[in-house]
Amino acid sequence: MAIKTKTTSTSASSSYVDFEPASDLVKEEGLETLIIHLPDFKKEQLRVQVNKDGVLRINGERPTNGNGTKRNRFVKETKVPEGCDVNEIRAKFINGRLNITMPKKVVTTPPAPQVIQDQKPKAEVTNDHQKPNGENGGIKQKLKGRSNKVALGFGIAVVSMVAIGAIVASKFGSESSSSPSMFSKE
Repeated sequence: MAIKTKTTSTSASSSYVDFEPASDLVKEEGLETLIIHLPDFKKEQLRVQVNKDGVLRINGERPTNGNGTKRNRFVKETKVPEGCDVNEIRAKFINGRLNITMPKKVVTTPPAPQVIQDQKPKAEVTNDHQKPNGENGGIKQKLKGRSNKVALGFGIAVVSMVAIGAIVASKFGSESSSSPSMFSKE
């Protein structure tokens, strides 16, 4: 990128040369790095900030002559790339290069919920005055309560039928020795 310059004089004693430093954006998996080329700058002359709107602001100022009346300065602003973790942005200045690393947020998937079924069905208390948990939340809760009641009723019916069958079998089972058998006796 070409360096743009603009000379500004704020008072009779000092003048500024505003410029735009050359920069590169390196994209890697899980990380983006902004590299700003700043030869002749020192770490103490640079400032890196991220504001509440997610804008990365880098600025710097340095004297160009011995008495400090002429100075170079720059301001560079860029939006933090989408998906980057603002709290993990780091800057490192080495050999005239400012490296600003912006790691992507690590997305962890929560473990799948494990369904544990009880051996005994529990009676569920339903309240017709419950507020719905969404568009159809109240209806879903009522249907869930009804399906549990139906399952409980079905379970009781099955147990009753087995008990009746056992009673009938025991009553008629004792008389089966005198009744004819389908199986041949050998």
